Amino acid sequence: TTTTTTTTTQPNSTKTQHTKKKFLRILALDQINDTANLGSMIRCSAAFGIDVIVISDDSCDAWYRRSVRVSMGHVFSIPIVRVSDLADTLKRLSNDF
Repeated sequence: TTTTTTTTTQPNSTKTQHTKKKFLRILALDQINDTANLGSMIRCSAAFGIDVIVISDDSCDAWYRRSVRVSMGHVFSIPIVRVSDLADTLKRLSNDF
């Protein structure tokens, strides 16, 4: 009895390569006062592939226990940045990206 083992390799052109994204998905939130709503938006952002969440300085805390619970832990998987001037930040991001 003979056993034949075959191995296949992928050519370099079809191997998974890390490429730079052409765009950045940003969710900008202004004056969000309900932690449950914020947690829900964080959870939905994770589902839709949002890259970063930018929240205004007068929004509630994304790491408050209710927000973390409603987000089902996705608050730890998406970068969340609090900025003092949301309009200026978005203008700068649109110029850079």
